[in-house]
Amino acid sequence: MTFIQDGLEVTLEPSVTLPGYTIGVKEETKIPSPLSNPFFKGLNILQLPKMMKGLRQNADLQTMLLPVAVPTDVTAELAANQVAVFVPSQQLADEHRLHVSTQYFGSGVEIKPTFINLGLKDVKLASGTVLGTVLIQTVEV
Repeated sequence: MTFIQDGLEVTLEPSVTLPGYTIGVKEETKIPSPLSNPFFKGLNILQLPKMMKGLRQNADLQTMLLPVAVPTDVTAELAANQVAVFVPSQQLADEHRLHVSTQYFGSGVEIKPTFINLGLKDVKLASGTVLGTVLIQTVEV
């Protein structure tokens, strides 16, 4: 098992909390809150019945909880019986109310976890922020 970043083999830092490797954000990423959706801008309680008529077809509401992929530029070259499992940092869940929606990655695929923001504020993840731990799981076939 090797990790590749920008075409070069890299060594990731071992995790302190789990038997795996820490992985971080490659470039600054914004994960919007559901409350920053355009549907809620200028919301007037008196216009709510009118807004409810086309609720299912509202394009803003259909994209409200779409997951945001966070780039890491790290790929894992794994054996045929291995899989990379991403475990998010507990800090992301506790402080920012982020929920991970993609956590399994195969060989040669960029480890690019996707998050849904369930908090009240937008979250900006700066470059280098630790996202979580990557565990390599071997499956007996």
